[in-house]
Amino acid sequence: MGQGVGVWETENKNDIRNSYSVRLTGNFVSRVKEKPKRIYSRLCGQGFYFFDKRIFNYIKKVLLSKLMNGVELNLTDVIQKMIDGKEKISPIVFRGDYININTEDELNRARKIVNI
Repeated sequence: MGQGVGVWETENKNDIRNSYSVRLTGNFVSRVKEKPKRIYSRLCGQGFYFFDKRIFNYIKKVLLSKLMNGVELNLTDVIQKMIDGKEKISPIVFRGDYININTEDELNRARKIVNI
C-alpha cells in the first residue's frame, strides 16, 4: 500500500499559512510544515492522508506539538518524522477549490464558492 498526503496547488500564500506547506523532491514529499512562516512551494497540504500501519510507529516517536500547547499531537510532525525515517510519502494532487475552514472569514469564502 502506498502512503500519501493530499495537496492542492495555489498562489494564495495565506491558504498555505493556514494549513501546511509541502515541498517535493522528485515524486515524493520531502518536507512538511504546519502553519509555516516560510512557504516551500505553491503546494498547500490538505486534510487528506493515506497511510499504512507503519504510521503508528512514528506517532509514538513524536513529542506533543508546541504549536498545540502540548495538548495534542500534530500530524504534520508525524509525517515529517516519517520522511526523516526514509518513508516514501506521495503527493496526491487535488484540483479545484480548497479552503481549510477555521474562521468565519474562511467559512464565508467557502460559501461564496458553493453559492450558499
